[in-house]
Amino acid sequence: MYERLIKNNINYLNKHMTRGFLENRKIYVSDSEAEFITNLVKDNWTKLYHKDYEEVFKILQTNVKKETYESLLNLYLTSVRDFL
Repeated sequence: MYERLIKNNINYLNKHMTRGFLENRKIYVSDSEAEFITNLVKDNWTKLYHKDYEEVFKILQTNVKKETYESLLNLYLTSVRDFL
């Protein structure tokens, strides 16, 4: 059910939504980072949904600040753990 919901709506995701989501969780990113994260998620949401995140986070690590990477990894791992 969740997978289909995401699949049908992922194209509506934009950098402003990403930035707002992250700011609500006290993660502050630049416009360019927000855009990169948004595009990365849109292109790799199925991997992230199925917990195949290592490759995606390697890409993320080389394209955002270290603090951003660590915060996003922590958020993802916490979210996945809480979702189970």
